Amino acid sequence: RMEAAAMHIADLRTITGVDDSFRFPLPRTPGFEGIGHVARVGAGVTEYKVGDRVFAALASGTFRDEVRCKAAACLPAPPGDAAQLALLTVNGPTAEVLLEDFADFKPGDWLIQNAANSSCGRYVIRLARLKGVRTVNVVRRSEMVQELLDLGGDVVLVDGPDLPARVAKAVGAAPVKLGIDAVAGAATQRIAECLAPGSTVVSYGSMTNQRCE
Repeated sequence: RMEAAAMHIADLRTITGVDDSFRFPLPRTPGFEGIGHVARVGAGVTEYKVGDRVFAALASGTFRDEVRCKAAACLPAPPGDAAQLALLTVNGPTAEVLLEDFADFKPGDWLIQNAANSSCGRYVIRLARLKGVRTVNVVRRSEMVQELLDLGGDVVLVDGPDLPARVAKAVGAAPVKLGIDAVAGAATQRIAECLAPGSTVVSYGSMTNQRCE
């Protein structure tokens, strides 16, 4: 029985059918992640018992009161606010992978990301700060700047054609070792132009629904 479910861009694309990556056989209930309590278990299930709090299986259609899914695909869930925990199984691990797998960071190193006010972007800011990595955070609305500075972002800039020059000035010409792109289209190139030679751009989304340029 579901307590809370998070809504992602992937859910919106499932509903609208704009992306072949998120097409499922119909009928289909949207919902990629969520948290709830076990209401019933099938014969032979030993992982969980009735009443246990769990994260529902990924992409199991969590936008409903009850979800039936394989016990082995669920994860045990801790106590805490359901609305916050419902966001834990996709964006948190994504942010950790982005920070760990694509650059060899040392304390004081810089990365840049766009879509920085997204849930995943906020995880990147907080996890990077714990690792001593400094972040340049690119947003599309000026009203997000102070909010992300308060969250722990070192630099927050509004996207635009002169982004590379403003980034170089903000970091004091220090090398930026990783670019994280969730916007795609021309935004990918702007992120790339901010990086030190030999660095990597990682694209993990397309908020513009365009290919990376």
